[in-house]
Amino acid sequence: MENMEMERYLLKKFSENLADNPPVCLRNQFSKLKDSIEKLIPSSPSPENDAAIREKLYRLNNLLAECRMLSYSCKFLPDPLAVYNIKKNLNKIKEELGPKDGENANGTAGSAAEQDQAGQSDEWETLQETTKHVDASKVHGFDAEVMSLLKLLLYQRGDEVAGFKAIGVVGKEGIGKTTLCQMFLNRPEVKKYFQPRIWVFMGNLPQEERDKKVRIVEKTLDCLGLEEEIIKSISTSNDLQGLIHALYLQLIRKRYLIVFDAVGEADDCNWYGLLNSPTIDDKGELTADYLANGLPKGYGGTVIVTSRYEEVARMMVGGEENLYRMGPLADKENCWKIFKEEVEKDGVDLNVPNEEDLKREVIQKSAGVPLAAKILGQILYDHEKNKSKSKSKSNDRRQQS
Repeated sequence: MENMEMERYLLKKFSENLADNPPVCLRNQFSKLKDSIEKLIPSSPSPENDAAIREKLYRLNNLLAECRMLSYSCKFLPDPLAVYNIKKNLNKIKEELGPKDGENANGTAGSAAEQDQAGQSDEWETLQETTKHVDASKVHGFDAEVMSLLKLLLYQRGDEVAGFKAIGVVGKEGIGKTTLCQMFLNRPEVKKYFQPRIWVFMGNLPQEERDKKVRIVEKTLDCLGLEEEIIKSISTSNDLQGLIHALYLQLIRKRYLIVFDAVGEADDCNWYGLLNSPTIDDKGELTADYLANGLPKGYGGTVIVTSRYEEVARMMVGGEENLYRMGPLADKENCWKIFKEEVEKDGVDLNVPNEEDLKREVIQKSAGVPLAAKILGQILYDHEKNKSKSKSKSNDRRQQS
C-alpha cells in the first residue's frame, strides 16, 4: 500500500474496535491517542513518518486487544498490575508522539514550596508522578510509616544532628514510597527543621551515563533556585566537576533535605555510592566529582533515596542499617478507602448491585498495594463516566426525535 494507505487501514481498524468493543478500562487514553495519530497522518508523507506511525498503530491495536481480553477474563475488575503495564505502554506511545502539554523543559519537580502550589495531576502522567502536592486527607494507611521517618530523621538523631544522614526508602513499585516521602516532606516540623527542602525526580534521564550524571546535578541546582543561565554556563565551561562544586557552594552551612525520588539502576557505583562520604580532603578541596562531594557534611544535611532497587539504595546510603523497607498496607481496609475515593471523585456515585462483593474483590486484588487500589478505582471511575455520557447522549437523541 502507498501514500499511507496501510496506516489509514490500521487506524480505521483500531477506531472500529474501539467503538464496537470498548475496553472496560483505559478507553479515554486509547481515544486520545487515536485523535493524536489522526492529526499526524500527513498528505505528503515521508517513509520515516510512515514507518513510525505504522509501528505505533500496530502497538495500539495489540494493547487494545490485551485490554479486551482482560475485560472478558475477569468477574468485574481486571488485574491492576496488567492494567498498569498497559497504561505505561500507552504513556510511552504518547511520549513518542510529542512532549506533554505544560511539561517543564527540565523535567524537574522543583522545590517543596512549588509542590505546594502544584495543580491537579494529568491523567496521562504515571501514577508515581512526583511533581504534585499530596493531599494528606486522601492518603490512607501511612501514619505509622511517617512517624517512623520522623523518629529516624528528626526526633532521634542524637550526635548526628550536626552531621549528615542518608536513608533509603525501598519497596516494590506502587507500594507508596513517593507518597510516604511527600507526606514526610510536608510535615510542619520538617518544614521548620530543614531548609532548603527539595525534591529531585530521577526519572526521564539521558541514557548516556556521563549525560545522566550532569542532568542529575543540573536538576538539583535548578530545584535549589540557581538560574538556568548560570547552570548552563557552569555546565558548558566546567562540565560535571564545576556543577558538583556549584552544588556544594549552594548547600554549604545549610541544614538541607533532598529527596532523590525513583532512583533507577546505577552503572557507575562510585559516582552514586556512599553519599555520606567526606566531601573535602585535608587541603580543603573537593576529593572528586562524585555526587557525594556536592553534599556538604557537618551541618545536619539529610538525603532520602527512594528506589525499588534495594541494592542501589543500599550502595547510596551506606548499608543495611540505613534502609527503610516498605511493605503492603497492614490494614487492607485502607485499600477500599483509596479505591472508593478514586471512584467517587468529581461527584461520581459508586453504584453497584452488591458493594460488599466488590469490596472483597478490591481488597483481594489490590493486596495491600495503594497503587493497585488506585488503578482499580480509576477503572471503575472511567467506566461510570462513560456509562453516564452514553446515557446522556441517548436521552438527547430521544428528545430530538
